[in-house]
Amino acid sequence: MCNFHHQGFVDAITELLKVRADAEKLKVQVTDTNRRLQEAGKEVLAQTEEVIQSRLQQRNITTVVEKLQLCLPVLEMYSKLKEQMNVRRYYSALKTMEQLENIYFPRVSQYRFCQIMIGNLPKLREEIKGISMSDLKDFLESIRKHSDKIGEMAMKQVNILKCSILKYYSVKPDYNNHI
Repeated sequence: MCNFHHQGFVDAITELLKVRADAEKLKVQVTDTNRRLQEAGKEVLAQTEEVIQSRLQQRNITTVVEKLQLCLPVLEMYSKLKEQMNVRRYYSALKTMEQLENIYFPRVSQYRFCQIMIGNLPKLREEIKGISMSDLKDFLESIRKHSDKIGEMAMKQVNILKCSILKYYSVKPDYNNHI
């Protein structure tokens, strides 16, 4: 190599060494920037996961609220039925039972608590039937026991009325003679 080219070669090597040093600095900067970006990305990813979980929970809560709004009237009607049974309002209880079967239970029949309630209805019907028959027997027995007194009292009332009518017509002035 000649002197003329030798100086160009040295300058080129010097330039390459500078480029290499700058490339090393750039590589360190890129690596550092990448690391910071990865860390920031992890935070964003974690926050995104939290948002997704929150939205899933919100959707689940909304679904639960909707299902509870369907179930609440059923529970209220069943409670009303039990209260009517407790205060011996059996006709009303049968009407409530009919509403439960025809209107409310079909809406929520997939739930286990509803299946239990549906299973209890025949037992409640039999209970109402038994109590009603017992009450009817007691009523008829009471009428049989008191029928003598009722008949006697009715006969007395008829006699009193008969006497009143007879007195009225026997004391009544005769207006035909005065004309």
